[in-house]
Amino acid sequence: MRKFINLLMVHNNLFFREKQAVFWNFLFPLFLILFFGMIFGGDSSFGNFSLSVGYVDLDRSDASKQFGQIFEMVPVIKIKKGDRKELEARLRRGKLNYLIIIPENFKLGDGTYKPIELKYDPQQVNTNQIGFSMFDQIIYRMNRYLSDTEPMVSLKKSPVEAVKTRVRYIDWLVPGILAMSLLSAALFGIGVVIASEREKGQLRRFAVTPLPKSVYISTQTLQRFFIAVLQALVIIFVSLLVFNVKMKGSWLMLLVVVCVGLLAFSALGYALAARVKKAQTTAAVANVFFLPMMFLSGVYFPIEAMPSYLQPVAKALPLTYLNDAVRLVYAGNETFKDLLLPLVILSAWFIACFIIAVKMFVWE
Repeated sequence: MRKFINLLMVHNNLFFREKQAVFWNFLFPLFLILFFGMIFGGDSSFGNFSLSVGYVDLDRSDASKQFGQIFEMVPVIKIKKGDRKELEARLRRGKLNYLIIIPENFKLGDGTYKPIELKYDPQQVNTNQIGFSMFDQIIYRMNRYLSDTEPMVSLKKSPVEAVKTRVRYIDWLVPGILAMSLLSAALFGIGVVIASEREKGQLRRFAVTPLPKSVYISTQTLQRFFIAVLQALVIIFVSLLVFNVKMKGSWLMLLVVVCVGLLAFSALGYALAARVKKAQTTAAVANVFFLPMMFLSGVYFPIEAMPSYLQPVAKALPLTYLNDAVRLVYAGNETFKDLLLPLVILSAWFIACFIIAVKMFVWE
């Protein structure tokens, strides 16, 4: 136990001597929060680039299907079909912008139609200003197509009771910065530090001792965990103090998500630095992974706002799933079902990268 603690202290000393690692772990995330917070930290909400719309067809007739196809043809509308109760719950939690409900017996005997119900969140003020105008235009076009005289279709707008407050851009940004900081902590705090130790011949000293690789890796991981927790607390405190960004979910669940994400990224850091002999080379390789994930994983803007050809790439990156999980917990919207997929994918990344790291890791 004493050797374990001593080795942990050695890792800490080596880490804080690496100025590049300290910068990427502490100063860079805070710089991003302050920079974007000064621009978007006010009361302005984050603008939606597309509308996520739930769709329920209670009639399931040819007429209702035709209307559903019309909504699906609108480029900015992303239709989500499913059960009415489930979609209403998603709308209340802010995961949908609107919910369209086609009623039973949609087409009446006289050739007219029952009103289409449009449920909305009254707290999405900016979104509703655009959305209402767009839906009114769609209904207007439908009526012009059906009849040149009297309106055949009407829209019934009804609000739902939202369970969340209006989200500012800084509220959305901070969880993404927090997740990104864990990635930088692993890639630059582990990968670069290990390569630096190997370059300076410090790992060679461990090689001539009976110290197992598993003990060395476990102490490095534990040391990174302490640094990551400290780093997360700094980000949470600064964002709360300066921009009043509050963590509304479970602190225990946030700790679980942070741990799983850190394990996945730590294993990736070990895999990248397993054989590299120079810290400069490891930093270059780490940036090849870090920069695309920083811009394609939804840290600064939603994945839905990206070009369609980039979205599959974003969904293959581990940081995307950590972003989703941290944002769910931060907003207080976390459920086991919602967090299961991100945690499973991050765990799979951890297992795969850990196996690669163990097989490739060399002392010299």
